[in-house]
Amino acid sequence: MAKLTHTTIVSVFDTGEDILSDGDGVPTPYIVMEYVEGRPLVPVLDADVREHGAMPADRALRITGDVPATLESSHESGPVHRDIEPGNVMVTKRGVVEVMDFGIARAVQSGVTP
Repeated sequence: MAKLTHTTIVSVFDTGEDILSDGDGVPTPYIVMEYVEGRPLVPVLDADVREHGAMPADRALRITGDVPATLESSHESGPVHRDIEPGNVMVTKRGVVEVMDFGIARAVQSGVTP
């Protein structure tokens, strides 16, 4: 599968399965992703509603433009996100929108069941 490289896609470093030491022997899937210093979209929206009564139009326009642009970039490389939702959209401290959990698409394509 093509490596996803885009400034607004949170990098996935590894996916796989591991047997935990709890003794049940059942493989547990894992995804190792880039750390993003920011907040998921829902808390950002909630804070904007408390402070302004709604998300400011400039931020809403940026988010509603950046998320589809990120998805378009990934689709050009092959993988489909499969789980786009507000919890998978991060807003960094600088206000940059980043989409995460592409590891689910990568894990599914490699045969690991997330």
